[in-house]
Amino acid sequence: MLYQKHRHVVSLFILAMVQIRNMWLVILTLIT
Repeated sequence: MLYQKHRHVVSLFILAMVQIRNMWLVILTLIT
């Protein structure tokens, strides 16, 4: 159970990192 919860947190963290990277790409394209 603890392992599944940890895996869920890791997947959420990866999803957040991808969202932040996409946001940075949009910001860079708007700036340049």
